[in-house]
Amino acid sequence: MVGLELLTTLSCLSDKARWNVNDFTHPHPISPHDRELIARIRRVGEGELTGIGAGILVYDLLKDVPSEYRDALITAAMYINLIVIEEFRHGVMIGIIDNDDFIPDFDMREFGRQNLIDLTNEPDWDVYGIITSLCLSECVNVELYRAIAKRVECPHLKKIFSNIMKDEARHLSAWRDIISELVGQDDYHRKGIENAVKSTVHCHNASIGGSYSDGVKDTFGIFDRESLDNITNSKYTTIRHFFGGSAPLSREELKRGHLKFLADKVRE
Repeated sequence: MVGLELLTTLSCLSDKARWNVNDFTHPHPISPHDRELIARIRRVGEGELTGIGAGILVYDLLKDVPSEYRDALITAAMYINLIVIEEFRHGVMIGIIDNDDFIPDFDMREFGRQNLIDLTNEPDWDVYGIITSLCLSECVNVELYRAIAKRVECPHLKKIFSNIMKDEARHLSAWRDIISELVGQDDYHRKGIENAVKSTVHCHNASIGGSYSDGVKDTFGIFDRESLDNITNSKYTTIRHFFGGSAPLSREELKRGHLKFLADKVRE
């Protein structure tokens, strides 16, 4: 399954799996326990909203790919447009359960300035790095939303975070197939993804947002004891899927790299 056939299939999956956000309202009481947890993922919600910036980077970075290889990346570039609306919904939903006035108070001009107009390319991604990060970051996102869905008390909040988790799992599955198809097209793309796995495997695409590092620290206490192994295993199996059963990094290297990433964030 390639090209438009793949994209239309993924589009239909999104439509069928899309859950009701109830006009971005949450008319249910939130306990102090849940309020504290939600406050700790407020910046994660901001990161969800910056997904549009990652999409802009992809289109900009395509210009650096030699013209004879560029067309193979179009499926990946177009898929971002299918999921940006879902990431938008995640960000706004987290925003309104953290702050009833999130929508009227939102500064669209400032958001646009930071994420569209003055967007910078850090940590110096190429197009392979950003699409690899868009995929592998979902391994972390799935685990985070699974953990918070388990921790909140309100059944309505449990449903919201479970639905977000399912969205992210679906995005991960789609990216796995898109990147695997790209790797199989040419050694040029295979090498690009292999280099990206080695250099950006622990770089979250949401780091283009200014509050990303603080968001990482905020979520330290939300993950479960087994979360590190779950994230490592998810990344490892995803990378093996890219390369048809092989991987340029071992499971142990991935785990050590993730621990180093977390330690570096603590020191910042």
